[in-house]
Amino acid sequence: MAYEGYAALVGAAHTRRSGSRLIALDDWRSSADGTEHYLVISCADPAIADPAFKHLQTGAARMAGKADEEAVDKSAHLLIQAPAANAAPNAPALMLLTAGAGVSPAKVATLLAGLVKLGSRLPAHKPLMRATHPDGVAGKTVAVRIGITAAGHQSRELATILRSGKLEGMELISESRAAWDQDPGFVVVADVLKVKAVNIHGAMTLGRLGNLFKKPNGDRYDKARIIFKETPNGKKESELFDTSDLERAFTKKDVIRFETDISSKYSKVSMTVIDKMRELL
Repeated sequence: MAYEGYAALVGAAHTRRSGSRLIALDDWRSSADGTEHYLVISCADPAIADPAFKHLQTGAARMAGKADEEAVDKSAHLLIQAPAANAAPNAPALMLLTAGAGVSPAKVATLLAGLVKLGSRLPAHKPLMRATHPDGVAGKTVAVRIGITAAGHQSRELATILRSGKLEGMELISESRAAWDQDPGFVVVADVLKVKAVNIHGAMTLGRLGNLFKKPNGDRYDKARIIFKETPNGKKESELFDTSDLERAFTKKDVIRFETDISSKYSKVSMTVIDKMRELL
């Protein structure tokens, strides 16, 4: 459906309630080639307490003064990248969502599904709500319903990273609970052994790494924080594994750092935020 048609629906005209929270679509823009869409979705939550502020020089504190009928309003940026032009008809779009505003992927899907329902009533979109009947009879059509679902998925595997990236080291963790000899008032809950990868000969595979924890002195460690670079020259990252489950897939996550202050509330799309999100693609 055309982005231009939906532009008229943005704002207070389209909101969804989730319990006592109010979720609204505040702004929507599209890239010049139409392959990316940028949205600002706000969430007003009355359950969030009245925020407090403190003066950095004097130490004086004050409350913001939230009234009973008001809610703390935060916003999230959403980047949607359309499937490639030659992708299968049911290929999913890629969605990136900033965290911390109380807007989950499922609530985004609910909001967008409602927007699709409203958009289907626009005259320019009505033809899209009909499709040729499966029996192929000329002029015979069936009604079309468009649904939206959103789901995050665990897409990273350590085996793949070891093949294409670089192992930097490990923190081996042995969980225990014992009194500390120095003072009985303290209890040791874990022993941590830090290991650095140097002069590794041959390919570091998942099987080779797993064998380390089957050898004497290696089998005493319950968990391992694997430190790696996804590419040899990439950024150093880490993930915590049970030593018996190194095959576990995990979710790609990252922290975006900005050179300037970022607001918790936006009414319009900030391309500063979108450009940083695009670095994760």
